[in-house]
Amino acid sequence: MILARKILPMIRIDSDTHFTPMDAFDAVNAKYAGVAPRYIMLPNGRYRLENRSREKFVPAHIKPLREAGHDPAAFNLDARIEAMRKDGFDMQVLIPNNSPFYYDVEPELSAGICRSFNESIARILTRFPKKFVGVAPAPLQDARLAIREMEHAVSELGLHGVIIYQNVNGKDLDSEFLWPFYERAEELAVPLLVHGVDSGPLLGVERFARFNLDVCLGFPFEVFMAISALIFGGVTERFPGLKFGFFEVGVGFIPWLIDRLETAYDARPAARAKMGRRPRDCFQNFYFSLGADDSTLPDVVKRIGSDRLMIGSDYPHPDGTFPNTVTMVESREGLTARDKENLLGGTAADFFNLRKPPL
Repeated sequence: MILARKILPMIRIDSDTHFTPMDAFDAVNAKYAGVAPRYIMLPNGRYRLENRSREKFVPAHIKPLREAGHDPAAFNLDARIEAMRKDGFDMQVLIPNNSPFYYDVEPELSAGICRSFNESIARILTRFPKKFVGVAPAPLQDARLAIREMEHAVSELGLHGVIIYQNVNGKDLDSEFLWPFYERAEELAVPLLVHGVDSGPLLGVERFARFNLDVCLGFPFEVFMAISALIFGGVTERFPGLKFGFFEVGVGFIPWLIDRLETAYDARPAARAKMGRRPRDCFQNFYFSLGADDSTLPDVVKRIGSDRLMIGSDYPHPDGTFPNTVTMVESREGLTARDKENLLGGTAADFFNLRKPPL
């Protein structure tokens, strides 16, 4: 049964929170029991996600960051709803933690992991139909399997979007093996969330790993390349109805990147070989999630408007803005009332198609 997606226009939506349920991998085929992700309880009572299938791919400097595990309270949905209320939001977008879903494992295993996770999120949406927005991973290393999982997650389970990572085993997002997936996503009007993955390949990782700058620099570097590839590789030209959202990279770079890509378009024939629209026009396909503490926000709103910008707290990560996210936006100078409405829920409602009537 497909879940209803209609919400009121003024609902406040936290566009960037992270959650991987305790039962997320319970339904993975038993033949993968030795390598599928699973939670294990540590002696201190916390839970760590063990993922043998990807252990060899995770950079050495990242592994110690995972050792402490998660407090049991992180899996309590009632506590999460209370935290949402405290921060001033009505709904949260549930973005999966990235490590279990990157594309460097056998495709059938990856498909089973995604299916088990997506069904666990669907159970949450059924239990709390007006509290959460569900985001589905898909095994993008195999476009056929990815299409199958996207169709199941959106059309049968009622999830609202599909998360993709900034590259597929080092291949850019304009790679033509992905085009059938994009075509089906456009047909289904499925928004695609582009998110960083610090346990997979990142541009420049060998140079900034010593300072643990994977999120700080690695995510933006990859997004610069992803946006450039989607534009110059002809994806936005071929699929003008596709919506891409970029998460956890801020927005201050947007005017700078538009200017740089415009220069490349004019100066480099290779940059415009597969496209007719100018780069600045291709940004109409792009949405961005940002933190309420982004100092560049008013300037970026002046440049591109607020109707493609949405606020996320990064809950429950300690470097996010919980529990002050909404009050921080409401107190910002240089933003109109409409800007704040867009940032706090209007744009997210449009991106995730939440204004549509029930299917």
